[in-house]
Amino acid sequence: MNVIHSDHNTWQLKIRDVRRNDSGQYMCQINTDPMKMQVGHLNVVIPPDITAEDTSGDVMVPEGSSVRLTCRAKGYPEPRVVWRREDGRPIVFRSPGQAKNSVETFDGPELVLDKVARDDMGAYLCIASNDIPPAVSKRMVVQVHFHPLIRIPNQLVGAPPGTNVTLECEVEASPKSINFWTKILDDQGPQIVASRKYANEEVTINEYTLKMKLTIINLQPDDFTSYKCTAKNSLGEVEGSIKLYEIVLPKPVTTAQENLLENVSADANMPPLHDDLRGPPFSEDRHQGEGAAPHQGSPHPTKPLPPSRPHNTHAVPYLPTDPAVAGRGDRSLPFLLLLVAAAFLACVWATP
Repeated sequence: MNVIHSDHNTWQLKIRDVRRNDSGQYMCQINTDPMKMQVGHLNVVIPPDITAEDTSGDVMVPEGSSVRLTCRAKGYPEPRVVWRREDGRPIVFRSPGQAKNSVETFDGPELVLDKVARDDMGAYLCIASNDIPPAVSKRMVVQVHFHPLIRIPNQLVGAPPGTNVTLECEVEASPKSINFWTKILDDQGPQIVASRKYANEEVTINEYTLKMKLTIINLQPDDFTSYKCTAKNSLGEVEGSIKLYEIVLPKPVTTAQENLLENVSADANMPPLHDDLRGPPFSEDRHQGEGAAPHQGSPHPTKPLPPSRPHNTHAVPYLPTDPAVAGRGDRSLPFLLLLVAAAFLACVWATP
């Protein structure tokens, strides 16, 4: 420190590289009679700083155990330490014998997590501040290790031949697992690798979850079997199976079959020929009214027609399978009706 003045009227005390121990009272004195003096107080503030030797780093713990994270900071005024999760999710406390409690932030130099679960995995931030900028933070990653787990949304998948199909398995594992697919043939099968027949894909969901996808291209009969997805890490191995079955699609209808169906439909909708389509019986009393004498001298004697057989309501129409024959049947029907009408008119004209 040194003292400077201007024209012996203004005196200044300058302290370079001020430290915390420079805080205190300073007095300026003028040796006059009487003596004069002025007292000033210096308060040195220090921004927060996290002490590395007293602060935790990244930790790895098995699922179900406890974690203690420590964050020590110095500064003046004394810094405040606040914890929060980097991804914005709440901090979960699972104290024995108490209900689960979730908070957005936690105050204090130590963060203790009991019975940690895989959802607690991630980065935690301790932030130290004392209103003297800048605030400082330390990032700590909590890794929770556990045995792999497989979830299968659809254990039974169907698809028609010649199409593509995708099988899916959801894997949870920490540390990260080695994942692969196997085609099951007689309880065993080779590991499936990416090729023109198979496409492998892994989609990351979060720190410990991913989705395995196997796409089988141009399904053939020998592709319809069971497939196994396997996940393996240092804590164990797990597998799941998916059954792929064939969906049989109906065969397309040909043009000839469509024409046949139309002919059958037309014949089925045609009304039957009833007895009332025939004329009255040709007998000698055709023109004889009630109580009238029989007509004499008819030059054209007639014979009664044999009684017609009643209409068979249980008859099944003949449906030809040959399209050519079916076509002839359709053309002969109008001709048959014409013959019946002509015979009826001939009989009427022949009767006087």
